[in-house]
Amino acid sequence: MRWSLERLVPLAFACALALLVGVGIVSYRSTTALLEDARRVTHTHEVLSELDGALLALKDAETGQRGFLLTGVEDHLASYSAGNAAVGERLRRLRELTADNPGQRRRLDVVGPLVAARLAKLRESIDRHRAGLPPAAESLAAGKRLMDELSLRLAEMAAEELRLLGERERRSQAAAGRALAMVMLGSLLAALVTALAYLAVRRELARRRAAETKLQSFNRELERSNRELQDFAYVASHDLQEPLRKVQAFGDRMRSKYGEALGPEGRDYLERMQNAARRMAVLINDLLTFSRVSTTGQPFAPVDLNQVARDVMGDLEVRVQQTGGSVELGELPTLDADALQMRQLLQNLIGNALKFHRPGEPPAVKVGARAVGPPEGGAWPPAPDGWRELTVEDRGIGFDEKYLDRIFTPFQRLHARGEYEGTGMGLAVCRRIVERHGGQITARSAPERGTTFVVTLPAKQLAEPDS
Repeated sequence: MRWSLERLVPLAFACALALLVGVGIVSYRSTTALLEDARRVTHTHEVLSELDGALLALKDAETGQRGFLLTGVEDHLASYSAGNAAVGERLRRLRELTADNPGQRRRLDVVGPLVAARLAKLRESIDRHRAGLPPAAESLAAGKRLMDELSLRLAEMAAEELRLLGERERRSQAAAGRALAMVMLGSLLAALVTALAYLAVRRELARRRAAETKLQSFNRELERSNRELQDFAYVASHDLQEPLRKVQAFGDRMRSKYGEALGPEGRDYLERMQNAARRMAVLINDLLTFSRVSTTGQPFAPVDLNQVARDVMGDLEVRVQQTGGSVELGELPTLDADALQMRQLLQNLIGNALKFHRPGEPPAVKVGARAVGPPEGGAWPPAPDGWRELTVEDRGIGFDEKYLDRIFTPFQRLHARGEYEGTGMGLAVCRRIVERHGGQITARSAPERGTTFVVTLPAKQLAEPDS
């Protein structure tokens, strides 16, 4: 199946966008994981720092205690007091930092009593010295054991934190590697899809340019052929009129000079010949009118259709009187149009409405207009001032709408020649006029229920038509 440019380009860019969104999601999640790992690494360093700080605080307390015991100077107890206070703060901070680690909390539960016991031994030796008593040997030995045990427990906690630090750093590095790989892969795929879409667009544009060039060449050839056909029809019609005029002229002479000699049968033949010549002349004139719609059209200019309709009614006054009919003119708009062709359009439509009335019933015609949107179906050009719909409504004989296309075709009739006059060119001329003005003509009808012709035209023209 061949994919059109209209489907391929949106699909390609949708894929590229989806890939970029996927890369963004992966990047976000990886960044979040990296930040969490970084937080945990920082947390581990904080725990290690607090462990080292606790051990140093204990050693400071011991140092102050020994200095006092050796010298008896109370100033040495400042280090003892500072270390005593610091180790308590360090233990409190460690409890906060290890709240999410049950193993470290258990180790810290062992360390806490050991610290308290070691500080108590230090305090006991200070009190004995102040009382003038020598240090107890057992107390000194117990203090050393407590300090060794504390160092061991704190070292275990530090080892655990170092293990966690290694795991978190490895996990962080692995996550960073995966994130980088995903970003690179997603970006590469998005770039590849975009490049493929670009190549497809270029190829499609090249194909369309070639097709457009071919179409322009075809259009030029078609325009040339149409001009030749129009010129041929115009010249041929003029050339055909001359022999017809001679047939009619000599037929009139024959009737006036030899009518009596011809007898009834001869005069009948002569009458038929002249009728045929008159019908041929009407057909030629209608053909000329049809060909002139495009070849001799006037430039578009603002046209007041109210005035045009009044002029048409002046031309049709005799027919209205003969049929006993009536024509009601509503308020009509002003359009950018060819005034002569608008007159021809309204004359043909109103004339048809007067002609195709029901036997024994005078024709009644209504002409109106309103502002509307563009016609249904087709790609219509923009109309700066909107569209106007003209309607010519009658209550005549009507027709079956299955013949709708046929009535706008040249020389097509829905009735026998003897029933209604005309060559079948009037509505074909109307359609050609409307198409030249960039509009649409159609009709709504039913047998014995009348007909409404609907003409939709732009109020303003964007460009002059091709003549």
